[in-house]
Amino acid sequence: MFRTGYILLQYTRMALSLLVVLLHIVWEEIVTILTAMRMLRCPMRAEVTSAMPIFSRHNDDDDEVLLEALCAAGHDRQVAINLIVFMPIAFTRVLFAGTGVNFCDSFVHMGRFGKLAPLQSLTDEPVFRAALALARSGISKDILRMVACRSAEYDAIQDALDDGARLKDLVISQTILN
Repeated sequence: MFRTGYILLQYTRMALSLLVVLLHIVWEEIVTILTAMRMLRCPMRAEVTSAMPIFSRHNDDDDEVLLEALCAAGHDRQVAINLIVFMPIAFTRVLFAGTGVNFCDSFVHMGRFGKLAPLQSLTDEPVFRAALALARSGISKDILRMVACRSAEYDAIQDALDDGARLKDLVISQTILN
């Protein structure tokens, strides 16, 4: 009787160990699936995240060089253009959040001969939303500044500060893209 109980206990321990291993494998699969689902929900998040080191390496280069580097790294050309346009705008907004700067939430495309397209909301742009989420995720102010300094909004704020303006008095109009 004692021997049977001991053998039963050993089998129970082995079964529990196997169950723990299986649960660990299943848990890893669940995490992988949830991560993939999050990427599907926000497909640009991966694009924005993978663009960060490229922005860093090409910090002093012009937009054309950055565009070619993003394309060489596998980004679709239009996505790369949107990264160059919308990441700095999003990072500027996070960099100056809580300072009193009043930002407009829209942008407009300027066509040929200065004709303006209808206003569009920045939050309608997937790259802007993904960049905003990344910028709010706790990355350092130095990284925020490195990307933000590519935006006209950032330049306008810096120029106003150089002229003695106070952040809380600044109102940034909609961004005009050409």
